Amino acid sequence: VFAARTRYAFALRMMETGTGRDLGRAVSAAVLVAGAPRFGSVTVSPSEGVAVDDLFTLTQSGWIPDADSLLPLQYSFGYRPASANGTVTLILLREYSTASEY
Repeated sequence: VFAARTRYAFALRMMETGTGRDLGRAVSAAVLVAGAPRFGSVTVSPSEGVAVDDLFTLTQSGWIPDADSLLPLQYSFGYRPASANGTVTLILLREYSTASEY
């Protein structure tokens, strides 16, 4: 698990199989892990119903990304079913992405 608001650097070097000799080629990348969006809300309509029988709509509004440079803000909705043994599994319902609006 990566920590929010942290930059990680990754490097890959090419080595010869068997001898381990450095082939002099490498690539690197830096990745900034964003924090959770701030403010905003999620609403569910209807607020009560029966799974499979009723259609539920989840709507987000007012979310502000951790930093403006992290647009577009990407998010997904899911649910966590109750379980007898305490395990929690997130089930992805649908993935969304806003352009540059929030």
